[in-house]
Amino acid sequence: MVTKRLLNNFAQLVFALRFLTIFPVAGTDRLLGRLSEKDMAKSYVFFPVIGLLKGGIYYIVYYLTIKFTSPQISALMVLMVSVLITGGFHLDGLADTFDALASRKTKEEKLEIMKDSTIGAIGTVAIVLVVLSKYISLVEILKHELVYVIVVLPVVGECSTVVVMSVGRSARKDGLGKLFIDNTGIKAFFWTTVSLLLVLYVTTGLFRADFKGLLYPLALVYLFIFYASSLCKKHFGGFTGDNLGFIAELSELAFLFGVIFLI
Repeated sequence: MVTKRLLNNFAQLVFALRFLTIFPVAGTDRLLGRLSEKDMAKSYVFFPVIGLLKGGIYYIVYYLTIKFTSPQISALMVLMVSVLITGGFHLDGLADTFDALASRKTKEEKLEIMKDSTIGAIGTVAIVLVVLSKYISLVEILKHELVYVIVVLPVVGECSTVVVMSVGRSARKDGLGKLFIDNTGIKAFFWTTVSLLLVLYVTTGLFRADFKGLLYPLALVYLFIFYASSLCKKHFGGFTGDNLGFIAELSELAFLFGVIFLI
């Protein structure tokens, strides 16, 4: 029984890795075949782990580039890697959500807009502004040698999606987004919040940074999440997978802004 549970947990970890990144995990199709739809949804418990893995990669990129380049180039490399290892997964949701919000159409029509594979003018502008804002923020953070921020940043982004799923409802009657949202309850909210705080505490400890100083940016993220929840409920009747990407991207940006305001 214990072995079966461990194997199931490992399968959920692999599913989360394949879902949130483009990392090839060869030979795992059979392993994932053992997961039920509910098991797949419960893989949210590993979202902070995947976020921390991404943060570790960002740190390695920073470490390898800062010795030979400027903070500007190092920040650019970190940003490029952050997009590449996810395949622009969350950016696509960001663009689709902004296109739908800007359409001023009915809820049903907005949901159809987000299904469209093409990106409109507003969505394109949204991607450009968010990526540019992240770049400028990362440059400022690396200039002040707040390297621990890039380690915890993707953890904040991935955890924000779980928080949203725990307090919202699905806007669609099908889809992967509905599967996650329907199987994520209030326990996920507390589990994810505790996990996020633990990551922040340990990371700031390793870098000898101020843990309490990150609580203010984190509070800003949670305020944004609850605002976004209200916004999505009003315009879409709930959340879609695209909305989760929208919230993840802007939660990371809110966290970066919160850190910069305290510098």
